[in-house]
Amino acid sequence: MRWLFVTVDFPWPLVKGYCVRVYNLSRALVSRGDNVSLLSFPGTSEQKRKYSEMGVTLIEGLRGEPVRRGKSRSVLGPFVYHKQLGEILADIGREFDIIALINSETLQYASEARQSGAFVLSNIADDPVLEVYRRLRSAYDVFHIAKYAKFIVGHLIYERKFVKYVDLLTFVSSVDAESFGRRNKKARVGFVANGVDVDYYKRQEFVLPEQLKSLDGPIVVFPGNMSHPPNVDAAEFIVKEIAPLVWRKRADVNFVLAGCSPCSRVRNLASDKVIVTGFVEDLRAILWGSDVVIIPMRIGTGIKNKLLEAWASECAVVASRRACQGIPARTGDNLLIGDNARELAENVLSLIEDSELRGRLARSGRETVVTGMRWDNTVERLYEYINSVRLLRGDSSGDTWGMEGADMGDIKVPCVCGEDCK
Repeated sequence: MRWLFVTVDFPWPLVKGYCVRVYNLSRALVSRGDNVSLLSFPGTSEQKRKYSEMGVTLIEGLRGEPVRRGKSRSVLGPFVYHKQLGEILADIGREFDIIALINSETLQYASEARQSGAFVLSNIADDPVLEVYRRLRSAYDVFHIAKYAKFIVGHLIYERKFVKYVDLLTFVSSVDAESFGRRNKKARVGFVANGVDVDYYKRQEFVLPEQLKSLDGPIVVFPGNMSHPPNVDAAEFIVKEIAPLVWRKRADVNFVLAGCSPCSRVRNLASDKVIVTGFVEDLRAILWGSDVVIIPMRIGTGIKNKLLEAWASECAVVASRRACQGIPARTGDNLLIGDNARELAENVLSLIEDSELRGRLARSGRETVVTGMRWDNTVERLYEYINSVRLLRGDSSGDTWGMEGADMGDIKVPCVCGEDCK
């Protein structure tokens, strides 16, 4: 099949969810023999080389950088419309079988994609309205209430205008898919979880970064982009509420906030027992050197790639329920789940003090991703959805894309919105 991925920003480095998805889906598709192209505003020479080397064709034509303020394509629209991108997509769309619009920002180009005759896939991944609605419910001042309400209203108008041009919308967790499906009942919505590169994260010899070599005592790691609001909230939750409970029983425990772009709120958390690493060239060494990985998310939507990476790294994980959306998490089997600071702290202490439990959960976590959460699994699931939609609308001509020899049987698009999506 001939795929075209459409993004606004170039999908590199792999510090944001959409970058991880585009890069790894592209690699998995190329390895299956599919042809993959990428249309986005240009990256650096080094960034473009990452895609060219794995066989992805980069579509030329876009110039400069995407603007962040400008005219939208709908009333109160939350995203700027880049006319140049739309024109190029309309011009080249007929060359592809599947056009994948990445994130809700590119949903507005679905009309150009529809004109091409290709199958139009919108990989929104995380439902932005769900997350902003959660923030609205806890907002305490007029400014934020107005800001969140405007975004929600604008996004709802935006969705209604462009969803009709899309064949299938996919999300990385069932919670996000259900949220979107409830308010867009005629849309075909699917839940396709992210995968992880289990070979890349397989344990090997490593050297801890210099700033961690001198630490005495157990190491508890929280990984992530430290300017992303949900991660900032989780970092503060760890240091201000969870860590003090741990230190009451084990004063020697070190907490490491490992990730790029730490904002001032995160930098201010640093102390002799709290290390803020900033950008790390290779996060794997920190994961492999940890005693526990903690992922105590309280806000945010979508799947947590950091949990999949910790499992693939064979780490023992403590997480909140919010961190486990879209993931086959089983407390006591492949991780420990806590609902509040006290439970999370107790789980961290349990793993630090029980090496047998720590090893068992770490091995089970890696087995979870090795057996069912590779990127190949994600691509297979995605093709199942695509073929299901084509069968429903009667344009498949008896063939199944990307699944030669597969018996599709009576497969249909699973309905996550509580309605019949036909």
